Amino acid sequence: MGGTPGPGEPLLAGQPYVIETYPGQGRATLIVCLFDLASGAVDGINDAGLVAALLADDESAGAEPVYGLQAGLAEHEVCRYLLETCETASDAIEALRVARQYYSFVPCHFLVADRAGHAFVWEYSAAHNREHIVRADGPLAVTNHLLHRYRSLSELPAEPGNGWTYDRARRLSAVITRPAPLGPAELTAGHAAIQITEPGFGVRTLWHSIYDPAALSMDVSFYLGEAATGIQRSACQTFRLRPGAGRGEVAHSPAAAA
Repeated sequence: MGGTPGPGEPLLAGQPYVIETYPGQGRATLIVCLFDLASGAVDGINDAGLVAALLADDESAGAEPVYGLQAGLAEHEVCRYLLETCETASDAIEALRVARQYYSFVPCHFLVADRAGHAFVWEYSAAHNREHIVRADGPLAVTNHLLHRYRSLSELPAEPGNGWTYDRARRLSAVITRPAPLGPAELTAGHAAIQITEPGFGVRTLWHSIYDPAALSMDVSFYLGEAATGIQRSACQTFRLRPGAGRGEVAHSPAAAA
């Protein structure tokens, strides 16, 4: 696992897709997807204004993934399951409680929020034998460590953490907990605060998204590569669900690049 792709071989996670669905049964969804286009979603929004996102758990890296066909939902299937079946954060909690889950590639935790402002993070212990729900009480910063282990920033270890997850949480919290209401500019600043930009680090933010549950929209900018001038990102694009439409339509409008 890992390494440099051969001639003509695509990069791992190098081809993200934005997919809009209007199923005959279930909720309409707008998702960003990798790997299995038929079942997976990394993050997305549905026509009820429910948002779900997958984030890697870099603290449980010693746990072994399960290979082969298993009963239940793999990590890349959880967000799509929630978006296609749930309306509120409470619905999502109940759905997660009854669904059997495993991970096939990397440990993850999940951020879920609804149109009414209710949000939580769903996590497993490192051994995957205990479930944790961390509810948002105001702005909530989530990076790549388990929140249930550190209930406040003051409890975080002083070191940067694997993938700088602790430092990134501190920087993000400083942006999103300011007294003024958070608009697109403040959220974009939050994204910029936690991007890893150092040359040769080997880890990059492949895309960042800003969701508007009231407008059923997503603003997304994608990583394009490296250049002498620094990291290259696409211009921000807006995608919007059209609830009740006979066919899926996506509205595109360029915005300022982050």
